[in-house]
Amino acid sequence: MTSRPLLGWPAVGATVTYLVARGIVRSRRAEREVERIFELSLDPLCVASLDGRFVRINPAFAHALGYSRSELLHRPVVELIHPDDRPSAYDALAALAGGLELVQFENRYLRSDGSFCWLEWSVRPVPEEGRLYCAARDVSDRRRAEDELREAQRLVESSRDELHLLVDEQAALRRVATVVARGVSPMEVFDTVAAELRQLLNADATRLYRYETDGTATVLASHGPPESQIRVGTVISLVGENIVDAVRRSRHSARLESFDDAHGPLADLARTLQVRSAVGAPIVVDGQHWGVMSAAWRDASPALADAEARMVQFTDLVATAVANAESRAELKASRARIVAASDETRRRIERDLHDGTQQRLVSLALALRAAESTVLPEQRALRAELAETADGLARVVENLQEISRGIHPAILSKGGLGPALKALARRSAVPAELEVRVARPLSRPVVVAAYYVVSEALANAAKHARASVVHVNVVTKGATVVLAVRDDGVGGADPTRGSGLIGLRDRVEALGGAIDIASDPGEGTLVRARIPLGPSS
Repeated sequence: MTSRPLLGWPAVGATVTYLVARGIVRSRRAEREVERIFELSLDPLCVASLDGRFVRINPAFAHALGYSRSELLHRPVVELIHPDDRPSAYDALAALAGGLELVQFENRYLRSDGSFCWLEWSVRPVPEEGRLYCAARDVSDRRRAEDELREAQRLVESSRDELHLLVDEQAALRRVATVVARGVSPMEVFDTVAAELRQLLNADATRLYRYETDGTATVLASHGPPESQIRVGTVISLVGENIVDAVRRSRHSARLESFDDAHGPLADLARTLQVRSAVGAPIVVDGQHWGVMSAAWRDASPALADAEARMVQFTDLVATAVANAESRAELKASRARIVAASDETRRRIERDLHDGTQQRLVSLALALRAAESTVLPEQRALRAELAETADGLARVVENLQEISRGIHPAILSKGGLGPALKALARRSAVPAELEVRVARPLSRPVVVAAYYVVSEALANAAKHARASVVHVNVVTKGATVVLAVRDDGVGGADPTRGSGLIGLRDRVEALGGAIDIASDPGEGTLVRARIPLGPSS
């Protein structure tokens, strides 16, 4: 059989040469394509050596940091990293040198203008080449938005904490004012003030002293654990360094942060009782420095920053009781000032929340939505993260709006009593029928008192009455505004069991009015209040 002649060696060589050349062309084409991708990428890309020096940088990387390529090439990577992030960067380089691939770790890099940007990295090491292939993404806007969101949440929490403290403070002041209004003995007032202040300030001990003409002070009230008690009636020498004498000499509130180097009987007693810090506020009666209210803590400087200011409100009540224990008019005025101060604080907090924190949160939400719209389609994870953050921020705003309405309704200041009561009726969980017939403008304290009477009555009807309807009537009769809130529920309400109704009674009586509640079992509940109109606003 005749065989076909084999292909000659020159032809084989030409074929092999052709195939090799063709492979080289393809390889070079692929390299050029990779080169174009590297140069045109909008994300920062770089190649670094295993010892952490830049070997190659794309334009996006140089642009992100504001340096030229020549300024970055062969420069140690860690020189550009924020000092706080360098320890973790060294750990990452060590892991990469060992062949570990790192995905989505973040650190801060120094820009040429001195600012820092946040970069999120994905790095793959190739040990046999001695190279690290790195891709980054600038996440500074997201980090900034997260920081601003955390700050806004901190402000919300701070406002909420301030509100809780305000509520506790006003409740304590009302209790003290009630004791004073009952015309009890000054000693009972002193004891009540010491007890309320100790709880409000979370102090280890509180005491009330009266200054004597011979340079001593007499203990009139003392609250604290048994080992810290000083017997009422004890006369104390003011020699040396102590809070009682510091207030007497300065005629102002004072604070001692340490008794370590203090001397004198009271300083010795403080060290024996392990007292570390103390605050005192003067009691001024008819322009004279009559005494001092003090609070002490065993921990170093635990007192509230404004503890002195909070104590002053209580010492004012003490001064009122001392100056004229039987003066009903002065007691009413004192209670009215407390209510007015509470309302003014509520209005201030509501304005601060609405005009400050709430507006800032809304701006942040809009900024997040704007950032979300600029995210590339392939960055689905980032888009979802921004959307979730924006949705959470919207819920925070709604929560803040609800808190703001509870502190002090803005409509009460802007629209007056009628519109505010209509808004209450619309939000009531129990259907409410409202009738308002007010002959002339009411003063602000009367408007606020009327609003809270109706608000508390509607809230109690929704919580306890199991009613189907509530009738609200507000009318003026002569120089008095009369409010009646009646429900058709189960009745049996006990006004002595709720601090809300007690607070309403204090508020109404502070204006010279009266409030009574009728709630026979099975007959529903009627809350009726009569408030003198006073001068119109």
